[in-house]
Amino acid sequence: PKKEKRVSASYHSDSEDEDEAHVRGEHSSRRNHPLSIASVLVVATSSSMTSLPLALQRCFSHALSATPPDALIRLRLLTHHLRDHSQHLDLRWVVSETGGWTPRDLRGMLAEAAALAVARKSRSTGESGAAGSVVEMGDIQAALKLAKKRQSH
Repeated sequence: PKKEKRVSASYHSDSEDEDEAHVRGEHSSRRNHPLSIASVLVVATSSSMTSLPLALQRCFSHALSATPPDALIRLRLLTHHLRDHSQHLDLRWVVSETGGWTPRDLRGMLAEAAALAVARKSRSTGESGAAGSVVEMGDIQAALKLAKKRQSH
């Protein structure tokens, strides 16, 4: 499922007349007064604008929509996060399996894969800790399966 992140912003000032005068370049002396009330900028995020109550939607004058990264950007993100370990992994396969995922989704899946790598190393050597643990394709596949299962619920 394609996720869409919407960011809304609302600008509030003392009066609409002052706003209109400001747009026209007319600055009131009250704006420059040290005791004048400052304007407020409110920013909110939501996975869906339609999930917000209508009364809350009316509080915002602008809405921005951010779509999930495309395949090339997801490949770059994965390569960046895996750094030197990306050469032995089939990241193109991972990209093909993560359409519609946000950078946050990808980071979460990679964190899960790293935890699985540490657990795998711990089981095989009897040592605890992350030193020397390398994420393998099997760790990523298992983490991807867990992430998809969580997303479906």
